[in-house]
Amino acid sequence: MAGSEDDEQRDSDTEKPSPVANRSLWDVMRADEAEVSGESEPAEPGDTEKVPNEAPRPRGLWSVIEHGTDAATEANLSEANLSEDAAAGLEADENVEFATADESDADSIDSDGECGEFDSASETDDDSTEAMAAPDAGPLPFVTQEERSGRDRSDHRRVPSHGNTALLLGSVSVVTSLLCLLSLAALRILPTLIGVAALIYGCLGLAAQRRSSTKSNVGATLGLGLGLLGIFAGPLWLNEFGDRWRHEQTSRVVTAHLQSIGSALDAFYNEHQRFPAGGSFVDSSDGFPVGMHGWMTDLLPHLGYQELATQIDHRRPWSDPVNADPMSTRVEPFLTPGTPYALTATGHAPAHFAGVGGRVETEFGTGDLGIFGRNSQVTHDDVIDGLSQTMAAGEIAQTIPAWGEPDNWRSIGPGLNQSPQGFGNASDTGAHFLMADGSVRFLSNRTSLHTLQQLSTRNGSERTE
Repeated sequence: MAGSEDDEQRDSDTEKPSPVANRSLWDVMRADEAEVSGESEPAEPGDTEKVPNEAPRPRGLWSVIEHGTDAATEANLSEANLSEDAAAGLEADENVEFATADESDADSIDSDGECGEFDSASETDDDSTEAMAAPDAGPLPFVTQEERSGRDRSDHRRVPSHGNTALLLGSVSVVTSLLCLLSLAALRILPTLIGVAALIYGCLGLAAQRRSSTKSNVGATLGLGLGLLGIFAGPLWLNEFGDRWRHEQTSRVVTAHLQSIGSALDAFYNEHQRFPAGGSFVDSSDGFPVGMHGWMTDLLPHLGYQELATQIDHRRPWSDPVNADPMSTRVEPFLTPGTPYALTATGHAPAHFAGVGGRVETEFGTGDLGIFGRNSQVTHDDVIDGLSQTMAAGEIAQTIPAWGEPDNWRSIGPGLNQSPQGFGNASDTGAHFLMADGSVRFLSNRTSLHTLQQLSTRNGSERTE
């Protein structure tokens, strides 16, 4: 009996699996799908198996643990695994019970059903784990670098914006600076304001260029240059050029008109052998002189205004209502482009020229001015000083008379552009004068009064070089 009991005890000990064959929970979780499903059978103790070079890829949560740990963590896990195996060898009874329960659970798992659900759950865990780990996939320095790159790109976008704006404003400033050629002072401010705006945007563009470390900003540079050109080109160059151009154009027209008047004087002189009277006057019944017509009226037929001359009734004064229509007619040779056109206070057409006439006291005595006077009949012989040295008519800009007035002549007075009753032009630079020989001269404001008086008299025995 004792021997049979010993034999049964020996057989039961033989049937029990060795502790080495038992697997811990860690080994079960790291087993591949075939081991979990129970497809592979345990090898005999004497059999030799080929140990795979690489452990099967863990699934589920352990895949995250394995990929999320570094080498040091894996070493710690390996040491923990060895410790568990050692503990399992010391507690054989408990390991047997644990292995038995583990084997019973493994046998109860259906390879076709339960394992599929396990795999699906593992894949779901993998997807969710990857989704949770996605925000931490990139390191923080990379995000900061990307944000910095975005700011750099933003700076690059702002640089050409300021540069293009500066270039556009500078171009507009240069174009509008051409307005300085005109005489309107208000238009000269516009290119200056636009040029200042171009300078501001150009400086902003260059500052943005330095912040973004770009190589060049051509738009901002050109905008600055064009802005400066628009600011200074208009007031300094174009304004002066415009004034000079306007003066030349006005001078050309005034000279042409005075030459036309001089030709008419020669024609009248050849016809009557005298210059026209400065003004014809008759005595009224009360003994007061009444002005009839002026010297310009006598020149109308020789200026191409024959029809207008025939409409004037020379038996009636120039201001009589009968002569209102012809005396209100515009006559171009009597006008200058520099002086605004406007009817006189009496409603008659104006004249921007006046004859030189009257009398003046000089160092040589009393002298007669010019060739015009009341009921005058001056001939070439009366012009002792010489036709080329005697003024006949001049340009006026103030106290504008009607061209039909019989007393449309005046003296030099205190100088050019010095008196409303004197001679001068609208630009306040001097005056053009018609000499008795038909030539035209321009005398500036710097001309001395003494020279002007010498040129204004016809019999003062003065000579000017």
